[in-house]
Amino acid sequence: MTSLIKNRRQEDPERKDLLGMLLNASERSMSDIELHYQAIEFLIAGSDTSSFSSAMTMIKLIQNPDKLDTLFKEIDESFPEFNIDKLPSHDKLKQLPYLNAVINETLRLHPINYDIGPGRITIEDTIIGDYFFPKGTTLAVNAYRLHHSSKYWGDDVEEFVPERWLNPERIPKDCFLPFSAGTRNCIGQNFAMMVIRIIVATLIQKYKFEDILNQDMDIVHYLTPSLKTKQYNVKIYSRN
Repeated sequence: MTSLIKNRRQEDPERKDLLGMLLNASERSMSDIELHYQAIEFLIAGSDTSSFSSAMTMIKLIQNPDKLDTLFKEIDESFPEFNIDKLPSHDKLKQLPYLNAVINETLRLHPINYDIGPGRITIEDTIIGDYFFPKGTTLAVNAYRLHHSSKYWGDDVEEFVPERWLNPERIPKDCFLPFSAGTRNCIGQNFAMMVIRIIVATLIQKYKFEDILNQDMDIVHYLTPSLKTKQYNVKIYSRN
């Protein structure tokens, strides 16, 4: 990354990409080390997260072919002239109820951030509900546990059920926090959802998928989650 920044400063700082924007957007020139960390932040927060969520959405659909068929029908009927060289506008994609339901259900089962924010540290011994926290305890919301609580989501909490999102009454208030909430929620939420919608819709419209059974689905979490095996194999066929 350091050598890339150095080369761009010397060769073509005007290129219209993220690094070019960083080189030109600041009122003062950023140091190479500042640019380095900003670029890493873009890479991890803006790319790796959306890639994982897109991949997990596809995996959940491939593992549930009935859901995959339902989504394909919605996309195919909404965009009968879908062309890989001319993607449908995101304004139209984001209006597809089942596509949104599939993505939300994936984000519920596999949130990017297990703990929300840096947490808060108690400045004195504190009691919250039935729990005692001594001074100096770090408290944070665990989104994963919240998303997987049968108390709020019902007995099918561990199942992939996009249909639950088609009935607003089934969605418990303040229990779905894939992008955090409030004034400090993820600044890239809309960008992430746009990327996931376009990737998933394009792949499903163009290809048929078949699962290969008995694969390892263990997920490890280091900054962002990923499959422990780093891969998930499927069979792919062109729809043409």
